[in-house]
Amino acid sequence: MNSSKSQKKPVVGYGGWEFARDFSAGIFGLLNTGRIFPAFGLLLLVIFGLIVWRLPDTDLAFVIGDFFDVLRSSTALAFGLFASSNVVWLVLFRKQKRIYENEINRLSDIRRDLFHLGNDQVLIEKHRTSNGSHVESYILPDSNDGKSKDMK
Repeated sequence: MNSSKSQKKPVVGYGGWEFARDFSAGIFGLLNTGRIFPAFGLLLLVIFGLIVWRLPDTDLAFVIGDFFDVLRSSTALAFGLFASSNVVWLVLFRKQKRIYENEINRLSDIRRDLFHLGNDQVLIEKHRTSNGSHVESYILPDSNDGKSKDMK
């Protein structure tokens, strides 16, 4: 029996470089998808953690006391209003995005009905949005496969 074939390769542990790779991929994934607030919150948490970690034990009580003093001041109100306005903005952004996606789907369904049904054409009156008080016009493709008269 060959000993080199029977031995398995050791499993490489999950070290610092792998964690850094996965962490940066996750952060850039948040930024690329427009979810910047979780990335910003994580950055603030890391900065706060580094400050607390580097402080001597004797100064930590003073920093915590100063933090609670700031929470009781008008600065905390300003930060609270800032955070709440960003949350409301995020909710409105998601709602607007959903409205746009629904409108795009509606228009693509109409386009499919008008141009891709073959012989079972849908009457254009089905898709009208007006009450007939003004003239409507539609641009339809040429029947000569897009070749203009000049190209003949």
